[in-house]
Amino acid sequence: MMRRKVLLLQIENDREISPETDEEFFDALWRSLLLALKEDGFMNEAQLRRAEEKIRTQKGNNLNFPGR
Repeated sequence: MMRRKVLLLQIENDREISPETDEEFFDALWRSLLLALKEDGFMNEAQLRRAEEKIRTQKGNNLNFPGR
């Protein structure tokens, strides 16, 4: 596996974010984290679905996971 480096060049529109003000961002963040865990073999499809459901329940069923 080839290692990649990431370099932050600049920050635009710097502001504080939160799940309340940036719900779409946090939904995408959770989804990407869960998919990365599944892709790397740390969870299977059933575990992914349970994790998604738990997150939905914890935030009042507002979380949108495309394709689910």
